[in-house]
Amino acid sequence: NIRITATDISENALAKARSGIYSRFETIRGLPTEYKEKYFQETEQGYTAIPKLRDSVSFSRMNLLDPFPFDPGSMDLILVRNVLIYFNTEIIQEIFRKIRRVIRNEGFLVLGESETILGKTDQFALRFKKPANAPATDRRRLSMRSIRITGRSRSSETSPGRPRTKESSASTAEADSMTSGWAGALAPTR
Repeated sequence: NIRITATDISENALAKARSGIYSRFETIRGLPTEYKEKYFQETEQGYTAIPKLRDSVSFSRMNLLDPFPFDPGSMDLILVRNVLIYFNTEIIQEIFRKIRRVIRNEGFLVLGESETILGKTDQFALRFKKPANAPATDRRRLSMRSIRITGRSRSSETSPGRPRTKESSASTAEADSMTSGWAGALAPTR
């Protein structure tokens, strides 16, 4: 049973997401045809999310500067895409602390192409491997097959930034499609 909480500070963005209607252009940007056929119906307006998908998502307005409305350790996955670039380092560090409080030790954080943890936090470590079929210059496609997820402290690693040995068991096709267009997949370090 999967529950998705979608948040944004913009009521307009939330209204668009709640509608569940996407243009053809929006659906070809990183959404494999098999998922478009499985989870969307073609309509005059474009593609509409099927009720099963729409029913699994709750939408709410959220400001990253406010206290997070989630219980500690309640999130398996947090996606942050192209929002941290608008904040200074001090605020970004506070946002990462808030994220760390609500993400499970076995969970992970995925950032947008423009975001980084470098110089911002030591509470997450990059855990990814580029798929073998990705071009050498394509740094966006990540495979969750190689994301190491652990609650161990950073000191238990052999070397900071080195991958741990246990790999997650996410399906390759779903993982690759979920991370397409994302620059990093991070696991908690403590």
